[in-house]
Amino acid sequence: MRKSTDGTADRFLLAGVMGWPVMHSRSPMLHNYWFKQHGLAGTYVPLAIRPEGLAAALRALHPLGFAGCNLTIRTSRRP
Repeated sequence: MRKSTDGTADRFLLAGVMGWPVMHSRSPMLHNYWFKQHGLAGTYVPLAIRPEGLAAALRALHPLGFAGCNLTIRTSRRP
């Protein structure tokens, strides 16, 4: 990514974490902190996507302008 003369990014970065459930994730808080610390214009958002919608959601990221995305999976089941 290119930087402008003042050292900040010259475009808005859109990224996120995708999963089901995902609203518990601390990733947006952490990534948005570092965006701010490094003077990057952008945001990192949670994307609540059910498993059956995953393929379509992944295909939609690029057309929607996402720079990147992480996936989270549930590793435990509550009785």
